[in-house]
Amino acid sequence: MDGEEISWLTVPQVRTLWPGVGPVHETAVAHGVRFRADTADSVWGPHTVVRYHADDVRRVAPRLTGAAREPSRRSGLAGFLFLLILLALLTSLVVWAWHQSHSGTYTYWH
Repeated sequence: MDGEEISWLTVPQVRTLWPGVGPVHETAVAHGVRFRADTADSVWGPHTVVRYHADDVRRVAPRLTGAAREPSRRSGLAGFLFLLILLALLTSLVVWAWHQSHSGTYTYWH
């Protein structure tokens, strides 16, 4: 490696090479991508910037972009349950309003 400079990529740069990948760091660790953490001081205190080895990122990129991601069933189920609860609330409100409008005696809140 004499005379050869290793380039390191930040998370936004890795995201351009790995479109559609959610958590960059977990994916990099799972595929054996070398990384380093640089700590620097700023006005708001110390912060850490993680950089990933460019050659490793490029080596893994074809495997990640070639694999089609299946849609998450969890988000679909959560949306369905939310709509089901909303429908139950609206139905109970309509039934309560209908019952109140057809009762012979009016009930007041006071």
